[in-house]
Amino acid sequence: MTRIFSRVLAGLVSVAMSAMAVAATLPPEAFGALPAIQDADLSPSGDKVALVVNEGLIQRVAVLDTKTRALIGGANAPKAEGRDDRGRYSLGGVVWYSDDRFFVTARSLGSTRGGTSVQDCGLLSVSADGKESVMMMGFVVDADIQFKSCGITSLKGPEPDTILMTTFTSAGQRAGARARSSLDLYAVNVKTGRGRIVEPGTSDTFGFRVDREGKARLRLDGNSSNATVHARLSGSDEWVPVYSGRVRNYTDEDNRERAAGRRSEFWSFGGFGADPDKVYVFISGKGTNRIALFDLKTRQLEATKLQDPRFDAGGLVTLRNGRVIGAGIAREFPETVYFEPDWQQLKNTIKESFPGDRVSVRSSSDDLKKHILYLEGPQSPSGEFLFLDLNSMDAKTIGFQYPAVKAANVVPARWVIYSARDGTQIPAYITMPAANPNGKNLAANVMPHGGPRARDFGDFDWFSQSLANAGYVVIQPQFRGSAGFGLEWDEAGAKQWGKLMQDDVSDAVKYAVAQGIIDPKRVCILGWSYGGYAAGAGATLTPDLYRCVVAGAGVFDLVEMLRYVDAPGARDVDTSVLYWKYYIGNPETDRAGVEAVSPSKQVANVKAPILLIHGRLDTTVPIKQSEIMRDALQAAGKVHEYVVLEQEDHYMSFPQTRTRTIQAMRDFLVKHNPP
Repeated sequence: MTRIFSRVLAGLVSVAMSAMAVAATLPPEAFGALPAIQDADLSPSGDKVALVVNEGLIQRVAVLDTKTRALIGGANAPKAEGRDDRGRYSLGGVVWYSDDRFFVTARSLGSTRGGTSVQDCGLLSVSADGKESVMMMGFVVDADIQFKSCGITSLKGPEPDTILMTTFTSAGQRAGARARSSLDLYAVNVKTGRGRIVEPGTSDTFGFRVDREGKARLRLDGNSSNATVHARLSGSDEWVPVYSGRVRNYTDEDNRERAAGRRSEFWSFGGFGADPDKVYVFISGKGTNRIALFDLKTRQLEATKLQDPRFDAGGLVTLRNGRVIGAGIAREFPETVYFEPDWQQLKNTIKESFPGDRVSVRSSSDDLKKHILYLEGPQSPSGEFLFLDLNSMDAKTIGFQYPAVKAANVVPARWVIYSARDGTQIPAYITMPAANPNGKNLAANVMPHGGPRARDFGDFDWFSQSLANAGYVVIQPQFRGSAGFGLEWDEAGAKQWGKLMQDDVSDAVKYAVAQGIIDPKRVCILGWSYGGYAAGAGATLTPDLYRCVVAGAGVFDLVEMLRYVDAPGARDVDTSVLYWKYYIGNPETDRAGVEAVSPSKQVANVKAPILLIHGRLDTTVPIKQSEIMRDALQAAGKVHEYVVLEQEDHYMSFPQTRTRTIQAMRDFLVKHNPP
């Protein structure tokens, strides 16, 4: 395919476009609104597109005819009966089952069980016209068998109108208990939501993998330190072991191996290749994560399909029929590497047609002639969805993620590398204010990401851009301990909270000062989740570096946080507990060391005013963490403000609380560090 397609700006979703292109400071609502288009999927024929759209407080799926652009169906977010939240589920991603039916994931926020806030997830099956809908496996057969699942294992089930899903079948299990019976594979009817077990698991089963025909081909069993993968080879129904190895879970054996400088590889099994006896595996444990094909018959690895010396390989890119065509990888910016020449050619043609833009294929028709594209670039910095028809060679705009944010309002983040104090080269993103993109000695906010085993990607980020639009430079360091840069980079953060990881954040500030970009006397630190911890650590461990501090959903008392995740019966067994102890420290053996890097224990050092923000319904980092920090600051007589986001979780799920957070941050920053 050599012909370059034209781009037709004819939106399927109405978008209010500004007549003036000025670098104005936008109201908080422009960034705080949920994306106007959250997700998009093309039907098998390519004649319909399903969009998860947000219109203020209303969230729904809109089904459009790609030829006429008419709204022909969809569904509103379902009500969450008996919940003490806003009364509806929050919608996630959408995927078509057939041209007549689609699925959308939904989760309930703010539910309570026994006084504890929880989140429930489900999968909604909806007819294209929106007249019929059912929650898949959203029922209880009897008192001893519970069903709960929101993930699709395969769109191809053993009978017509069925798909495959996995869920734990728990005999006599009470809500909140840790005991489990087995993970089983179910065939679930897309019209009734009812399911039956087609492949039972064992007490150790933690996953199944199915081939393109919907047949269970792999069963993954494991305990605390080893996994065994059983396979069914072509033409056989017998389970035979094909792999036995380590699973990464922070056991004592794991930690001793790391301390001795040894590394074991950890395998994760993905989808099947064109050959039904070959499966893609993710391999980590040495250097960066890579993807290779594993032959189930010979039990040998074949050629590596994707590996980068600096960046981890990401998730597989799979078509609706289960065919693997490539994988994602986030280098400086996210991209897809295709394993098949035709798809690589399509990628090259798209790149040639949109010079200077980053474009990805989000969804495709079964005949691969129609595609949904997602684009970010100079003219669409906040994200644009397009419908590409290779028959007519046209790409038509569907709509924009943040229609109120125009090219003149923001400057895309740029990738930089700076030297830490020990000489290590650290990547970071710097976003300049649109009103002064080439300015010098500007006011700034350093914004470490959450996780901490996560990373920023350089794509449009409503949180950081809301600050840059208000006139601030935003610096996002990918400090050691971040994910995506290989195992050594990841594990360099072990027991380095408030130490090496914090030094890398501080050194990002020093780099920007040395470049003349920011004024060293006008720097604040802010962040969310782990970033909130890092902001608190900045205030208490490097108090002379920052003029003010904004800490959202932060961890401030590490001993109390470890107590929170260490539920009864989980000690030294539950992966989350082992993870926290490995990466933070064990207060049972080094309480003084853990408290030394806990911001609430070091408030005497605070010099800068602090703004604390937390969601009342946060189950990831409980609001008690911010309450502890608030009380400590108050007792020490330190200047601080405290904002509670009622009816909000850890993930800033609602537009009103996102908007309130932006406004609170801007007001606080203008008061203490005006741009």
